[in-house]
Amino acid sequence: QLQRSQSASDLTLVAKRHAHDYHVPTNCMEGLFLSKRNGAKVYQRIWLPEGRARCILFISHGFGEHCGRYDAQAAEFNKRGFLVVAHDHQGHGRSGGPRADISDYNIYVSDIQQSIKLIIKTYSAMSVYGWG
Repeated sequence: QLQRSQSASDLTLVAKRHAHDYHVPTNCMEGLFLSKRNGAKVYQRIWLPEGRARCILFISHGFGEHCGRYDAQAAEFNKRGFLVVAHDHQGHGRSGGPRADISDYNIYVSDIQQSIKLIIKTYSAMSVYGWG
């Protein structure tokens, strides 16, 4: 679960990790959100920098990929103060939906918009950048 610290001026984040999943870095939070477009479960990761986050980077993976493939890149951005967010598009990785089905590209666009809106709502003081 994504949590904000008690102090509004302090953007230090709290990570909650699934102990059974050793493939998830210790500075990474996992979660699911329901797609507003079709109700599918969308798996999301948030990689946390050690100190206070300066800004947010949203990574959108390619066809046949999943967000876990970006652990190394997220670690590099974390070193530079970025909070990094990515999710598995529907039909990819740990998200629901028919595997790699892109019959309606607007589903991906809608889920990306929904994810970014959720992040902005929680961390409104930070700029958001996109990659992918």
